[in-house]
Amino acid sequence: AIMPGKPAPAIERTDVNGKTFRLADYKGKVVLIDFWASWCGDCRREFAALKKLYAKYPNNKKRVWVSISFDHKTDVWAQMLRKEKFPWLQICNGQPWKQNDIAKAYDLHWIPTFYVVSPKGKIVGSAITAEELEKVLEKI
Repeated sequence: AIMPGKPAPAIERTDVNGKTFRLADYKGKVVLIDFWASWCGDCRREFAALKKLYAKYPNNKKRVWVSISFDHKTDVWAQMLRKEKFPWLQICNGQPWKQNDIAKAYDLHWIPTFYVVSPKGKIVGSAITAEELEKVLEKI
């Protein structure tokens, strides 16, 4: 995992709405990044807890959530989005986890993994459960 205090690796991808998401565009905000995949049982088990956490810490002028999926079958990913109705930004570029340049840049060895990026673009914490993510959010 990338240690707190290190710069967050750049992310630039097209979101589910066809808009370009650039992590660098969110400097000045806390960014919560959720790495997941629809085929990941541990990821799916966290959905309800993540939605509750989002209700407590929603997108606002100071904070934004983004989920990045490692689904290589984008139709399956899209089906999961319709079912779950996530209220935050969703991204999937169809590259499998172990072959995805974002996964490599963030040194991901497990999903779900959550990163919190400071308004200055530095990693301030990471977690693998929504409960651990909440502890990180409480600190900041």
